[in-house]
Amino acid sequence: MGSSSTVCIKPQTARNPNTWSNQLKRTYPNIYTMKRHLQYNSSVSTNLKDKSRFKHLGTMTFKMLVCLLLFSLTNSFIRVQGINEVLVPGGKIEKQLHIDERHSYSLKMVKNSCIDLEIKETSVNVAIDVLGPDRGKISTHYTYFSNGFEFVSFIAPTNGTFYFEVYPQIETEGIDEDGIVNQKKRNQGLYELSSSVLYSAKEGIRRKEARTKTLEWIKGNALVLKSVKAETGFDDLNPLKDILKNVQVVGLGEATHGTKEFFQMKHRMIEFLVKEMGYKVIAIEASYAGCYQVNDYIQSGKGDFQSILGSLGPHVNTQEFSDMISWVRDYNSSVTNDKKIKIVGIDFQVNYVGGNFNKIKNYLEKVDLLCANKTDSLFKIVEKIDMGWRTGINLDSCKNKFTEFVGQFVINGGLYTQRSSRDEYNNIFLDLKVIGQSLSVACLNTFKTRNESVKLRDFYMASNLMDLMLGEEPNAKFIVWAHNGHISKLEPLTDQNSKMFGNYLKEEFGDRYYAFGSSFSKGSFQAYEFSREMRKQVLCEIKVTDAKENTLDWYLKQTGIERFIIPFTGNILPDYVNEFINQRFEARSLGAIAGRNYANYVTTTIYVKRCYDALIFIDNTSRAVPNGPGENITGSILPRENLPVPLKKTQKE
Repeated sequence: MGSSSTVCIKPQTARNPNTWSNQLKRTYPNIYTMKRHLQYNSSVSTNLKDKSRFKHLGTMTFKMLVCLLLFSLTNSFIRVQGINEVLVPGGKIEKQLHIDERHSYSLKMVKNSCIDLEIKETSVNVAIDVLGPDRGKISTHYTYFSNGFEFVSFIAPTNGTFYFEVYPQIETEGIDEDGIVNQKKRNQGLYELSSSVLYSAKEGIRRKEARTKTLEWIKGNALVLKSVKAETGFDDLNPLKDILKNVQVVGLGEATHGTKEFFQMKHRMIEFLVKEMGYKVIAIEASYAGCYQVNDYIQSGKGDFQSILGSLGPHVNTQEFSDMISWVRDYNSSVTNDKKIKIVGIDFQVNYVGGNFNKIKNYLEKVDLLCANKTDSLFKIVEKIDMGWRTGINLDSCKNKFTEFVGQFVINGGLYTQRSSRDEYNNIFLDLKVIGQSLSVACLNTFKTRNESVKLRDFYMASNLMDLMLGEEPNAKFIVWAHNGHISKLEPLTDQNSKMFGNYLKEEFGDRYYAFGSSFSKGSFQAYEFSREMRKQVLCEIKVTDAKENTLDWYLKQTGIERFIIPFTGNILPDYVNEFINQRFEARSLGAIAGRNYANYVTTTIYVKRCYDALIFIDNTSRAVPNGPGENITGSILPRENLPVPLKKTQKE
């Protein structure tokens, strides 16, 4: 359209035609050249009437061109209003973004030159469109979350001026008018273009070649999976034996909490690690108390299996998880006691299942009846809080009383141990510790302190795993089943980010902790979505299309391999592979709560080497099969701003 210094004209505010004329003349001089040409042609007529007719024709043609120009400018203004500036690489820009604004930054680039942009968001979720010299859209960059970062890495496909438009990201698909208005009101805030670096065409060409070489390297080094199902042999997994020979804790991640193939592949990995490499404990991102019952079942067959899984949440109450539990049960029945597998929970949520509070009460009656009677009312309140009740309860007061009780429990530890046993006392103490964790997070679980509660959760899960490991023989090998976000070794990128469970394990075990992340391009999964009709969270199937271009999932798909494992450890890696695994990517990451309106856009920042040691990629995935009646809602979809924060039984990520 114009150069980077072009003035954006607002037709609605124009009053003086001369002002319009001057602006048009400066911006589009060719139109005035055409007018003068038409007027010149009209003057050559010797007939005054003909001359007038030609002059009239020239004037009308000019007016038509001006009308077309006005239409073009009006559309341009609707698309780009507020700010039009030249982007200065290396400089910093800080702007307030309001409703319906688009801030446009222009930059002249030569073919194959490249630019890296980093935009920091504060109370606003922005998207960035990259437009070509003809103002046609080339790509769009965004993530779902506000108060984070947006990244753009762009290689110019041709010479010319390119435009980077920043605007509030608003979801409209399936959302009513009121919902869109509410989104617009909420999604306003400050953004800072905190980093912009322009590189030469030589660098752009080098980057393209490095990506091509990396894809070829992945194709040549990937462990192509013949199946994701267990009991299909280990020929394709055997190369992992050498990689994992000195590893004590293996983390198995999942990009969603409801994908059939991820659960099946974890089952297969567990079978391999148990049978071929001597792993003996499976730690699940699930209720610490609830998994007592799961372990009782796999050890002795005791308990109602389906009822047990139903109490642990939808991410484990699936047919695929049931198949894994049944396999472990069958395996345990075929080996001696010293080779049996254990299953433990590491999460502090849902402590009321399996009569856990009654177990604590019975123990106190056994070792200290007076204490049991004094604390009976306290434990009834704590159990209500654990179940999600909040109304009429002073959380801080309850927490303080519970903390005081646990202190007395520790002081009386010697006496209680003598009246029971060391194992009994230790088990009850760990139960109390986990309940205390849940209570601490309940006191923080408000909008303003939610980030603190997220940080605590990963710390508590890591602490619980360490406690459980102390109860096993030295160097016992553990398998951890959890979400990618927890498995990740990545350290916090900012003060606002959480220190993840996997980062604690990395600090504790170093290279003896090995993390497998999972990735997929498209397909479906199950998650909770709020139903306007039913006024509650319902478990439903959510579908996503192919991963966005330049995301990690998209690059892995370019290999053309349907499913594979690619380790990034072991042999010395080529420089271009090291560059690939050390650069920043976005990758799919969805937890227990999602929505069909926005699932395609939910990603998280990934640095492959800093997050995972290997990736498991599955191109096309499907929904896990729920054991219970998984409801599918096909009606209207609730606006995102009305999604409530669940109070109980829902584990996010």
